[in-house]
Amino acid sequence: MISLILSFIVLIVGYFVYGGVVERGFAPDDRQTPANRLNDGVDYVPMKTWKAFLVQLLNIAGTGPIFGALMGAIFYGAMICESFIALIWAAGGVAFYGATGGLNKALSTLGQSGVVYDISTGMLGPVGGILAIIGVIACPITSGDTAFRSARLIISEIVGLNQKTIRNRLLITIPLLGIGAILTQLDFNVLWRYFSWSNQTLAMISLWVATSYLMKKAKNKYFSLMTALPAIFMVGVSITYILMAKEGFSIDKVIAYPVGVIIAAGFFVFYVVKLKKLQNQNV
Repeated sequence: MISLILSFIVLIVGYFVYGGVVERGFAPDDRQTPANRLNDGVDYVPMKTWKAFLVQLLNIAGTGPIFGALMGAIFYGAMICESFIALIWAAGGVAFYGATGGLNKALSTLGQSGVVYDISTGMLGPVGGILAIIGVIACPITSGDTAFRSARLIISEIVGLNQKTIRNRLLITIPLLGIGAILTQLDFNVLWRYFSWSNQTLAMISLWVATSYLMKKAKNKYFSLMTALPAIFMVGVSITYILMAKEGFSIDKVIAYPVGVIIAAGFFVFYVVKLKKLQNQNV
């Protein structure tokens, strides 16, 4: 319980301290957001703050790697709340099964969905368990909706197909859903590992995009460190994983770890060189 409370305190302090740093770095202004500037009543719709917050909370798994790194403090609050939820589930799992070892054993035998059902019905009863399970199911469903919607918008921008009419939306949506249906026929455990790696790699790319933006636009170029450092870390993680994984190159960890560290170090050197070059240009 003490560690759980301390974790909550760290998250709250981090929100106000780090969130403030992020806000100063990105320096938001009064320009119209796309939801207002491109309002079409379908994909771009202005919402009240609390509604936008709930959307981001539900979709954090789908939008976090893409937009979280770029939008800074706007989505940071939703990420903090997601962390609270994760900590509560972890604490509930340990308490329900008696210890970390018991939770790990349950995960290996029942799987994640079985553990969620076990904890929900065991601690909250039938009605509370159903409500908790519905909440757990709602998150991935809305993340899936976000993923397909984002893919549709990306494709529409590439091909220049306006999305105001239902016909144009269906022209892209139906093939996407067809691809999704095909993917569901594959081994989900293998598919999930590929998704996990691509998800983290996408987060790394988004962080580098944010770093490039801050290096060019921020008054203090050192603000770029808040995205560059996690980007460098993610480089090491993504490279090391795909080198070691069975679905990747299946290279022994004795080789994969040093290679991942070396590549991450190379990115760090490249970043420092570019940062110094920009500083010299501004002198």
